[in-house]
Amino acid sequence: MVFEHLGYSVYQVLQQNSYSGFSAEIIQNLSIQVLYAMIFLKSEGIIHSDLKPENIVFNLDANSDIVKLVDFSSACFEGGKLYYLLLFTL
Repeated sequence: MVFEHLGYSVYQVLQQNSYSGFSAEIIQNLSIQVLYAMIFLKSEGIIHSDLKPENIVFNLDANSDIVKLVDFSSACFEGGKLYYLLLFTL
């Protein structure tokens, strides 16, 4: 299997910048891209099930603010069986 090399996740960038946040322009750009990704997933009948900042990853190009959704390990099709990872602490 071959995968493209991606950059940092949104969470990692926030963490590196002491959680200072993003500019309104970057937030708008990221939001639009994530919404387009969700619209595409909806059109294919796919539920991501784990959408969070750690699973939104920037393109490796440092000058790029293009993001991609990753980690479809808990994804399923609409109407399909959804699996949850249950963690118990003793």
